[in-house]
Amino acid sequence: MRSVTDEFGYNHHIFTAARPADLSIFSELERQTIDAVVVKIASMSAREVSDLSHEDAGWQMVDLGESIPYASAYIGADTELPERLRAEVESSARQMTSKLGSRLAG
Repeated sequence: MRSVTDEFGYNHHIFTAARPADLSIFSELERQTIDAVVVKIASMSAREVSDLSHEDAGWQMVDLGESIPYASAYIGADTELPERLRAEVESSARQMTSKLGSRLAG
């Protein structure tokens, strides 16, 4: 990590990978999804990305300070659920529905 100061006097942290990514753990569809998200947010400011993320179901269903369940990423997602995650996501979905059912309906 290195720090830089922009023209307005704000400090920014620049993170770089310590090693190359192992993309073999992702399916072709997952890699395409990652690429599409990077293209979508690359020109956005941090505030715009934050605002966009707060529109997701995960943010909407929990109170401030609560953990957002990972499985909430698949709510309303127009993507195929990877087989290796199916049992975990289905279990999390049952737990979320039980705990947050009234919030999910709204």
